[in-house]
Amino acid sequence: MPRYNVMAGSDCGFGTSAWGRKVETNIAWAKLASMVEGARLASQELW
Repeated sequence: MPRYNVMAGSDCGFGTSAWGRKVETNIAWAKLASMVEGARLASQELW
């Protein structure tokens, strides 16, 4: 696939639900850190 078709997204998991449950702060930061690492790896591979 061309690199301009690659996009990262959180999809869900930051505490939005009908029940009002919230994700622990450390879990949210870990998810963001994983997304950053994935973007770094994809950038290395695609650019």
